[in-house]
Order: sequence, then structure tokens, then C-alpha cells
Amino acid sequence: MRIGIVSDIHCDVEAFARALDEMGPVDLIMGAGDFVLQYRFSNEIYDMLRDRKVIAVRGNHDQAIASPAGTMLRASGKIAAEHLERLENMPTVAEVHVEGKRIVMMHTSRMDPTGGGRDLAATALGKTVHHWNYNGNGAERVAHTELENTVLTDIYAPGKEGSGGTGQMVMIAQDDGMHQTYIDMPEAVAEILIVGHTHQPSISVEKNTLVINPGSLGQPRNPAYPHRRTYAILDTDSWSAEIGEFEQAVY
Repeated sequence: MRIGIVSDIHCDVEAFARALDEMGPVDLIMGAGDFVLQYRFSNEIYDMLRDRKVIAVRGNHDQAIASPAGTMLRASGKIAAEHLERLENMPTVAEVHVEGKRIVMMHTSRMDPTGGGRDLAATALGKTVHHWNYNGNGAERVAHTELENTVLTDIYAPGKEGSGGTGQMVMIAQDDGMHQTYIDMPEAVAEILIVGHTHQPSISVEKNTLVINPGSLGQPRNPAYPHRRTYAILDTDSWSAEIGEFEQAVY
């Protein structure tokens, strides 16, 4: 199967639409956050997230709108009610089980060699992990009650035991038995980690984890390529990834 991966769209509807066209047929789309701007929402982007059934996590810009700083925008009536609910329910960590592999997606992680980190407290704290299983015909949300009710309040807390290491391990009950997972560093047990935030596309292997940063579709930040937009494709037959790119002027 082919998984399309996007991040940091920042309200750029045209770039998002072109990326969806450029990546061709995919079985699943995952979005690593920052779909909007800090004080600007896009109902069109959220229409596309809904229509393409994108598995999405919050970035720091999304979190800003959902935070007290975004109170006026949320109350302005400019955000469609269904999309406001989607934003409020959007997790900061997604875990997707595909063909026996654990894919973890979050907006930023210290495992990202392009310079990511979770010093941005608003990005990583205060939301729960959401789980999906890919069943061959789309991704089905799975509720893991114990973990779903655990709020991520201790991620990378300075001086906290485990805050920069493997994290706190817990056991969660599933229909097929008890499984280990991590609360304060969920990416520690991922075979594939998807991140965004830095706007720098990268594919690397870090501590036996395939780390994919698709770069950005909005706000290109490479001075050498000021109009280059990027996304990624993950091939689960080979468990390899590649970066896709196109040029689109910034207006």
C-alpha cells in the first residue's frame, strides 16, 4: 500500500490540492500538523481533510487556535461548527497499525534530525494519543480506553526521570491481549515516525526507526528553493519512503 504524508500546509489550499494530485493513488493520507496559521483558519483545508479522511495531528499553529489565544477566532463564526469540533478533538499523537508495523505521527520530535523537538509545550501536551488500525480498506479508529484517557502532561519535563529517554511504559488492554506502549515518549516504540514542523524534508533511520519529515506544503523555508513544496510517500511493501516535490510560487 501507499501512504501519502503531508505537513505544514498553513492554509495553502492550492498547494494541498496539487500535492494530492501529484502523489497519485494512495490508500491512506496522514497529516503531521499545522494545517492552518496561528490566527487564521481555513475551512477549505478542513473540508479536504474530511473528504480525504486524513489522519491528522495538531501542530503548534493548530494548537494556538484551540488555545485561549484563539478564543476570539473560535467565537467569530468564521470556523464551521463541524471543523471547530474536528480541531477540538484532534490529537497531538496518532498511532496507526499497518501490516504489523507501528506508525507514530506527531508534529515534532527530538528524533527528527532536521532539528525537531518538543520544547513547544503547546504542541505535545494536554491531548491524548489516538489509535487506528488499517484494515485493507481504510483506517478504523480503535479506542484504547486506558491510554486514551491519559493526558500527555509529562512529556520531556525537565529533570523528570525518563523525560529524555524511553519514557513511561504502561500496559493497555486490547482484544487480543495486553500490549506495551509509552506515554511520555510514544515515538520510542515506533517502527516508523512521521513528523513535521521544521519545513525541511528528510528521510532517515534513527535508532532503528524510519523517520519521515515530508517538509512543507505552505511557507517554503529553503532559501535555495523558495517555491519548492514537498510531501512524502511511504511504501509499505518495501517499508521505504520518498520525498515528492513541485514548484509553486508563493503569493
